[in-house]
Amino acid sequence: MLRMLDPNYNDGNYELRLQTNGKSLPSARVIDVNVFLNHEIYHADENNVLLSPFSQLLAHDVSGMPNNIMLEKNGEAVDCCLVKNKIKDYPLCQLTIEYPPDDPVYSVYNKTCSTLFRALTSNHYYEFPLHPTTFINANSHYIDASEVYGSNESYALRLRTMDGGRLNFSIGDNGQMFCPFLSNPHKKSSSGNQNIDVEFDTG
Repeated sequence: MLRMLDPNYNDGNYELRLQTNGKSLPSARVIDVNVFLNHEIYHADENNVLLSPFSQLLAHDVSGMPNNIMLEKNGEAVDCCLVKNKIKDYPLCQLTIEYPPDDPVYSVYNKTCSTLFRALTSNHYYEFPLHPTTFINANSHYIDASEVYGSNESYALRLRTMDGGRLNFSIGDNGQMFCPFLSNPHKKSSSGNQNIDVEFDTG
């Protein structure tokens, strides 16, 4: 991935930068609540419900940065919100989102934190990592629906049935059609809900 701006890491390599006063950056959720909540302006004659998903479609088309998910010994993802893991100060957990006690949405559910891992770096793709840390865009940089059809020929062929121009698909427990499942669609999570851990094979 080419940089538009020079990197600005606190340690010069990977650690998130600090504010000019030396403190940690504010929580993304705090910024979201203070800047956007109750300040949204709707233009009914200009936008409809497709605006948000279409914008997300374009974003995923030109940028694909898989998370560098850290796993426990039992194969489950590390919960960066647990106190014991905060003490370990995992570098991959630096983006974990903390919610303020008076959060207008999450405080109702006693939710104070959400795990968010940082993206995969060049170290995952190449034998010799780039320094300072460089994150790799796994998608093509064009508006070509690569998040659906793939970014290279081999993956594009894998996603197709090669019959009538159709794409491969999987059928969920409810009978609905989905993108091909990567994991077992009947795998149960620790909460007992089905399909919560399903991953999809797409571009």
